[in-house]
Amino acid sequence: LTYSLYNANHTLGGVDSLVTGTMGNMRTGLHQHLARLDEIFATRGDYVQTLQFMQQMVDNVIKQLLGLPDWDGAKVDLATIADQAASIEYYR
Repeated sequence: LTYSLYNANHTLGGVDSLVTGTMGNMRTGLHQHLARLDEIFATRGDYVQTLQFMQQMVDNVIKQLLGLPDWDGAKVDLATIADQAASIEYYR
């Protein structure tokens, strides 16, 4: 039980970190790069249309990531619960 709780805590922490990092990178880095490409290819209508489509796709991915359950409201440190379970099991 304690091993599973530690493993689940590590997995949920990793998911939270990856989602947060991905959203931050997409909001800043990708938008900047797409804006720069828009400046470079401003004279080419077909490229601008493709870049606008890519921007819409990025916005949709961000919306989907924001639609994930609110992790902050459900923050529980499973490691603490695992420690308590290990202590109870020791005395049992």
